[in-house]
Amino acid sequence: MTSPLRTLESRLLSLAASLVSLWVALGSTMPAQGSVGLNQTVMLPVSAAGDADHAVVAVNSNGDLAVVWQNKSEISGTSVRRIEALCLSYLGAGRWSLPTTAEVVTLADPTLGLMGGAADDCWKPDLEAVGDHFVATWPRAVAGDDSLAQMEAVLLQATSSAPVVLAPASGVGFVFDPQLVPGSASVMPDLARMGGFSQVADQTGVVYVHQSWQQGSLHEFELRFAFLNFQGAGFQFEGPFVLDSDIPVDDFHSGGPYGARVIPDLVEWQDGSLVTAYGRYAQAAHFGNPQGEGAIVVQAFDFQSGGVPQMGSRLSLVGSQSLLWQRRPNLATSSVDGEDTVSMVWFEYPDGGIQFGDADVHYRILDLQNGLQITDLAFPNQNGSRDAFPVPVHGSGLRACLVYSSSLQGPTIRGWTPAFGTQLETLVTAGTDPQRPAVDLLEFGPPGQAGGRLLPILYEATDSASGNTRIFLKILRL
Repeated sequence: MTSPLRTLESRLLSLAASLVSLWVALGSTMPAQGSVGLNQTVMLPVSAAGDADHAVVAVNSNGDLAVVWQNKSEISGTSVRRIEALCLSYLGAGRWSLPTTAEVVTLADPTLGLMGGAADDCWKPDLEAVGDHFVATWPRAVAGDDSLAQMEAVLLQATSSAPVVLAPASGVGFVFDPQLVPGSASVMPDLARMGGFSQVADQTGVVYVHQSWQQGSLHEFELRFAFLNFQGAGFQFEGPFVLDSDIPVDDFHSGGPYGARVIPDLVEWQDGSLVTAYGRYAQAAHFGNPQGEGAIVVQAFDFQSGGVPQMGSRLSLVGSQSLLWQRRPNLATSSVDGEDTVSMVWFEYPDGGIQFGDADVHYRILDLQNGLQITDLAFPNQNGSRDAFPVPVHGSGLRACLVYSSSLQGPTIRGWTPAFGTQLETLVTAGTDPQRPAVDLLEFGPPGQAGGRLLPILYEATDSASGNTRIFLKILRL
């Protein structure tokens, strides 16, 4: 009998050549002013002169794109962060409107308390397409006090100019968790559309973490979940619910970690259940957590509006060594994938962080039909290259991922599918020092775009003109 993995790889072979030809052209000529077409790279506008990072992209059922990011600036000499957004509406014939700086909207105004002063750079927003619209969420420091935060969300509608934002007031979002202690975790929420397989619009789930305990270098967190409903004229939410508690992510023996400690991810599976993943790292034994353990924890649970989450399957995965920090899991699935699976990628650090040694990527396929069954796609980590920040692309007959790679030759973004074997393809990118790739996938082409799938690819890089970090976008058709 042919193995499922071999069947998967044979289906990928027909896509491999086209993916290579598309990826290596990522740095092609900038588009004409006013619109952008397929296979053209564009630097997106921002409203402030500072760095723009932690960018996220989503594509809705009409083929419109939305991008949300964090922008760094100063107000009266104080470093602040704002959350900004823009939309590229689909014009037809493989072209999208290209927004101007005036069409960038501020979702979270820093003068109203967002990430001012000493707030962690690794607080970030997230974005999800929910039918024709988009939902964005982010954390906000409460009254300028970084020890407390609240979670906010808005609904975005793409137009030919600036997006229309459903919010309680300009520069603020609807609050769905007013009592959040970010602690040392940083707050990196993750959204997933809920009801998407039955075509329910404007509903999402969101996961994020709250610090519950700290003693010196030891830290514990709880994983929270909330249900956000923008159906109708207003906003409703349920929760937050605690999905898991006593999650350890301790300091390294050598200091740090630097950046977000707990970065959960969430996805809706085809039967309507939800799958979440997060990383844990215990330097020492505390509250029942074993000493020297690093793992990715995967959980499947059911949630119906009006109820509470009901936990199902759960498992822990380690990378090459249990002592290494397993970080930043990223999940993806497909509405038309007959295999009913979920892709999961993550990367692992040595003690002390990426600057102290190698970092490797892991790529698994989760089969939820009979519990949580795992297939390792054997991502080809290479000596001398630090591979990190992976993002999966999961579609019918399509398994691929993009990673940030750093070596003596400098940083690059590379792409891989199992059909490539042990080879990774380097993407030609605009700007310098590219990092943090982000993707979304529209499995059915937008109206008027018969055949093919849309794959917007986003990354951050230094703009040679300004010297600041900017966001670059390219839209591919597979």
